[in-house]
Amino acid sequence: PAPLPASASIPASGARPLAVVAAAPAPSPGPAPLAIAVPAPAPLAVVAAAPAPASGPTPAVAPKPKPDPAEKAKARAERKAAQDDDETTRVGVDPLSVDQLVELKIAGVTPEVVDRISAMGYAPTVETLVDFQHAGITPEYVKAMTDRFGRSLPADQLVDMKHLGVTPEWLGQMAALGFAKEDPEDLLGAKALNIDAAWLNDLKAAGFGNLKLDEAVELRAVGVDSSYLRELEAAGVKPATVDELVRLRTGGVDAEFIRRMQKPRK
Repeated sequence: PAPLPASASIPASGARPLAVVAAAPAPSPGPAPLAIAVPAPAPLAVVAAAPAPASGPTPAVAPKPKPDPAEKAKARAERKAAQDDDETTRVGVDPLSVDQLVELKIAGVTPEVVDRISAMGYAPTVETLVDFQHAGITPEYVKAMTDRFGRSLPADQLVDMKHLGVTPEWLGQMAALGFAKEDPEDLLGAKALNIDAAWLNDLKAAGFGNLKLDEAVELRAVGVDSSYLRELEAAGVKPATVDELVRLRTGGVDAEFIRRMQKPRK
């Protein structure tokens, strides 16, 4: 017999022969994909913008008409005439205009108010009735002011004092400080600047006492108080007169400025 090749193996005795499995056939290729033709995009049509219309000339703005001086003078004259009418027109005696009726109603003037103010000794003119009502002047207030000054005060002065808060108590404080015989107008100026006993006593304690009322008004008007006096004194400056003190204050001189100016220099 012909010899077996060396690579062949001889099955052992009694061993079953191996089954040879045939390889699965390779899958057949599917149909080739269809090629889909994509049309190229159509070019965009560029539409030229319409030319802007030529701008015409800018319309000129008409200047605001100036008020006619004659009209302004006329308006002032009418206001003055109305005021004069209010000063002279007496309720219950003279005819009342529409404006005057409105004024009286807004101020809360009634026939009882007219009688009460007449009993105080004041003519019931439209102006006096309206002003007294707005200021809240009562018979008690009128009597207190009359007793303090020894005479009846003019209606307009009384109204100003009430609006500024001049009270019998404040007048008593001022009298105790030596301002008992001052003119009502001077006291009005002091009250308008809120001069009171506390401020005057502080000035006195700082070295400025026995002031006249007009001097006190001048100091208060420029903002002098006891702290400013002490500040000056601490810096070595003690004004001798009201005039010096006013000049220092209005000139803006303070303790820092004084120390800087008096500091020794090499």
